[in-house]
Amino acid sequence: MSQALPDGEIALLHQLLTEIGAEVGDQTELPERPLSELNLDSLSLLELLMLVDEHTGVEIPVEAVDSETTVSALAGMINRQRTA
Repeated sequence: MSQALPDGEIALLHQLLTEIGAEVGDQTELPERPLSELNLDSLSLLELLMLVDEHTGVEIPVEAVDSETTVSALAGMINRQRTA
């Protein structure tokens, strides 16, 4: 990804993904992993997006995220909406 992301979004996503039982592994490898590799089903994805909204006030539409969306792409969506 060409734009550097604040560590805060990645750390928050790591925390939230762990909370919902995703297989996150090492936080340093997490940013470029697609959500499909984290064993998220559609219900878990909805739960993740609700937690993102709850913790950040940023609402990410479920249509904006699919199984190939990477954690860093999701962090970028959060970052862009926070700074908009």
